Amino acid sequence: KEGLFYPPDPQSAQGCTLGGTIAENASGPLGVKYGVTKQYLLGLQVVLASGDVVNLGSKTLKNRMGYELATLFAGSEGTLGIITGITVRVLPLPESQKTLFAVFNDMESAGECVSRIIGAGIIPAKIEFVDNWYLRRIEELTHMGLPVEAEALLLVQSDGHPQAVDSQITKILAICREMGAREARAAADQFESDRLWQIRKSSFGAMYSSAPTILSEDITVPRDKIAVLIKKCKEAGRKQGFDVHFTGHAGDGNIHPAIQTDYNNQENFQRALKAVDEMVEAALELGGVVSGEHGIGLEKQRYMQKGIDPLALDLMKKIKKAFDPYNIFNPGKYWEE
Repeated sequence: KEGLFYPPDPQSAQGCTLGGTIAENASGPLGVKYGVTKQYLLGLQVVLASGDVVNLGSKTLKNRMGYELATLFAGSEGTLGIITGITVRVLPLPESQKTLFAVFNDMESAGECVSRIIGAGIIPAKIEFVDNWYLRRIEELTHMGLPVEAEALLLVQSDGHPQAVDSQITKILAICREMGAREARAAADQFESDRLWQIRKSSFGAMYSSAPTILSEDITVPRDKIAVLIKKCKEAGRKQGFDVHFTGHAGDGNIHPAIQTDYNNQENFQRALKAVDEMVEAALELGGVVSGEHGIGLEKQRYMQKGIDPLALDLMKKIKKAFDPYNIFNPGKYWEE
């Protein structure tokens, strides 16, 4: 009602807490233009391991009074203290927004199209994609009339001044067509736009209801390496006997390759883990990271030694010790004790 909005928009928005999103440094589809949670964090009130309450940061947009201690809690996953008060900055709502979609015959072309869009100096609000499996599965569940024969669907949203939005949408459509899109057009109205974004929001539910166990990764690479990463992930899956299905935030290089397996079938599950290991290795070789937004927790501990400079990892452990000398906040998370 104040004409303002808070940009971080994780897919778990209906169930997560603001404190949780800070501890996770959550992101979401709007991350490509607006960034992640830490970029909107101004100040925190935190309960320390000693029981003391400390105020970090401020309410001002600029603050150069010492170390950025509040920002340390963005992505700390509950290992440094308990967040009890939060100050964030909000932005004016954009005047206009429009959505377009483009249908491609293969995922690699969709990934390369994203690189071309960014390379042209265009920064949309959102650039997302889903592959054929997601399209077919969501259509089975929703009967929305999706192009189930397409190998990849690219969704793009532009926002800002109406004339700038129209110009950006026109340029993006031209790039999609140059990259061989079978179909590319703007949504006819807000209803169609909302329906298109519902496709993306439905993706995780569609995947997690499809098999006893799902390994959904969160690897992130420089945006010009998306197409290469998709190819390498497919190869890793085939090598171990799995199809890899893709969705993700293509605009910031963050993709979520998923493998369907069953923990109760350990032979199958261990092969799935090997495929995941190869996908993570591929991301690291391309200059990427093991997690763009989902975090480390327990599951990705085994990658910390490979993905982070040993000296940086040692600094993290010392920071943890300084904030939590008794190791009472989420012990065992991030690295093995």
